[in-house]
Amino acid sequence: MRAVWLCAAGLIGCASPAPSCPPVPACPSAVAVAAPAPASAATVAVPPPAPKPAPPPREKPTARLFEDALVEGGFLPRGDAFELGLDGAALDRLVTEAEATKSDSLIVLKNGRVVAERYFGQKRGPIETMSITKSITALAVVMLLESGKLASLDEPVSRFIPEFGAAPRSQVTVRHLLTQTSGLSHGKDAKRLNAQKDRTAFARRATVVDPPGTVFSYNNEATQLLSVVVEKAAGKPVDAYLDEVLFRPLQIRGWQWDRDGGGNVQTYYGLALEARHLARIGQLLLDHGSFQGRALISKEGVAKLHAPSDKSPYYGLLWWIRYERVVHELDPSLASRLGLAALVGKSFASPEALWLEAGAHLSRAERDELGGLVAAGGKLSRERPDHPIGLYADGSLGQRLAIFNGDQLVVVRQRRRRPPAEESEALSFPAMLKLAYALTPR
Repeated sequence: MRAVWLCAAGLIGCASPAPSCPPVPACPSAVAVAAPAPASAATVAVPPPAPKPAPPPREKPTARLFEDALVEGGFLPRGDAFELGLDGAALDRLVTEAEATKSDSLIVLKNGRVVAERYFGQKRGPIETMSITKSITALAVVMLLESGKLASLDEPVSRFIPEFGAAPRSQVTVRHLLTQTSGLSHGKDAKRLNAQKDRTAFARRATVVDPPGTVFSYNNEATQLLSVVVEKAAGKPVDAYLDEVLFRPLQIRGWQWDRDGGGNVQTYYGLALEARHLARIGQLLLDHGSFQGRALISKEGVAKLHAPSDKSPYYGLLWWIRYERVVHELDPSLASRLGLAALVGKSFASPEALWLEAGAHLSRAERDELGGLVAAGGKLSRERPDHPIGLYADGSLGQRLAIFNGDQLVVVRQRRRRPPAEESEALSFPAMLKLAYALTPR
């Protein structure tokens, strides 16, 4: 088992390789290195750095980017995708895949201009955003915080829901509801919650199953409690509050928001918006909370939305965080045990790259110990997302609002529900975020 592991890891141990292993470069610790000769300008020629390869030439898009007879008035101005720096071939792929996955809307904004707006033969109108509703609800909470109507995200939920006053539910805070770390009981999906006439009353009966603030667990019931929190803090239901402070200032009209049988606004789903509405919200966040020169949310408030929570680097305040890559790093618990302190804090593109360098720092006995650990199912490395590139709201059926900050890019995709026989996971357009990020050449 150890010999197999050494081969797979790129031979982190250099001594006595197994005969079946292919030849690999010797580890640094096993190579005799001659002392370098004294350098002098007369004898050493330093080669110039290799020129950075030129990016491949961009292409102009050939796909149909706008519907015929689409009224432009009342929305953001149009722009030319190619002139704004997007790769046409990548935009073609995004539009083609959006159509293939039966999308009902697709909007792409670059630098505040509309470079694509497709409805694929479907009628424009509000579409249920599913769990994007959660992300819009988070905007209400941040705006309440900035207005002083909410003192802190760390306010106990018991201030708004009195029955939470007894331990252990007294430890649940508003922040816990926003970061999916409340520890409250919930269903594996929303089916049981949806079956309730008064869904808010059902959520108010949730019990603590994990100490609040210790475990990330996606929780529809906990998110529905924000309907109560916002209404108590704002003095009006969340739909009326957001209409006043967000929707009307953004010129968003014609939205719809469902209530349960108890008359409570749904905050885990239920908000129907047009694609243009979502695009406006995306552009607002891309512009650090300002719209037409008016600050609706502060720059700091927007930053709170996509600051990683303690228990999940992929989640902020009911918004998901998108990263460019995942890197691998040494498990710190092994550093002192195996004499690998020099690798703590370094990141590697793959587990194999980490293992190869680790082998160069280990003695034969330490390599044997590590081989035994791996043979027993242990892991040398752990994954860590690296280089955040934006935030996104995500909902069932593939509803998405993606914001790529550095690229000044907003992408919206929506799809209406079909009969069960016509549904499939492929229609949720799982490649959307990857294809959207590829629009900007790198």
